[in-house]
Amino acid sequence: MQSLQDYLTGLLNHRKFQEDVLEKTKQKAPFALVLCEIDYFKEFNDKHGHVLGDEVLKLVAAGFERYLPAKEGKAYRYGGEEFAWIMETAVESEVTETIQQINTHLQMYPYTLEDGKLPVTLNYGIAFYQKGERPAEIIQRADTLLYGAKAAGGNTLKFDHKKNEEKQLIM
Repeated sequence: MQSLQDYLTGLLNHRKFQEDVLEKTKQKAPFALVLCEIDYFKEFNDKHGHVLGDEVLKLVAAGFERYLPAKEGKAYRYGGEEFAWIMETAVESEVTETIQQINTHLQMYPYTLEDGKLPVTLNYGIAFYQKGERPAEIIQRADTLLYGAKAAGGNTLKFDHKKNEEKQLIM
């Protein structure tokens, strides 16, 4: 299990994420791919040091573990301050509900310093699997959406509303 787990956060690691995305696309079943990152994380590290940054990463990971139950999906440390989820749903409202729970948790229980609280917010890019899509394609779509959320000013989520729709020909 150690080879599949991030040592710092306890979440599954990038390698396991890649394996699971490949497996999910082979199954051709609906799922949501969420990429997210901590807002202004570089500033956290620059201002407060890497030890604090590590504590913030653990705080966020704990929120994921609490509000993203294994039956609904898995959370991964993608790299640095970036995380990924694979959710067993193609329903936007279910993804949004989980994000709202995590964001509320982070607002209610921010990282606390001696001189006050350190707010932690996240950006999210959410893509839904489209039949026949390769792993790199859905990951790229979620990544593009994540950059869009970040560019929108932070503490934002962006959905990919593109859906595969089958059209019935009427004769």
